[in-house]
Amino acid sequence: MKPNVMTLDTIHPFQDDSSLLDGLLESPLRGAELGRIDGIENEFEAEMMRDALEKEGIPCIVQSYRETPFSGIFLAQKSWGSVILRMDEAERALEIMNRVRESVVLPAVDHPPELEPETLNGNK
Repeated sequence: MKPNVMTLDTIHPFQDDSSLLDGLLESPLRGAELGRIDGIENEFEAEMMRDALEKEGIPCIVQSYRETPFSGIFLAQKSWGSVILRMDEAERALEIMNRVRESVVLPAVDHPPELEPETLNGNK
């Protein structure tokens, strides 16, 4: 695994308060036992995960935590969002999501020398 890549490893039961599935009358998630996988880091990753799962035939809903009155204050603690899916497909989804996360190559960040971690920590 690449350094600094958080592995998604926990599936939580999800209790639908019925507002999440409103408007999705024909959803394959309606009436099913649902699970939640937390740890989605941003909207870009959420779209990648949803696309990968849907290509594998796993219906899901991305739930963002940014829709709070505090607009992002708690994102560092809770992550950007979660993927809600059928509990019977959650293990397979977790494997797919971790493969997606590991396959993403982020561009190298080129900072000026004064912003290098060693300089900021006073080690230079």
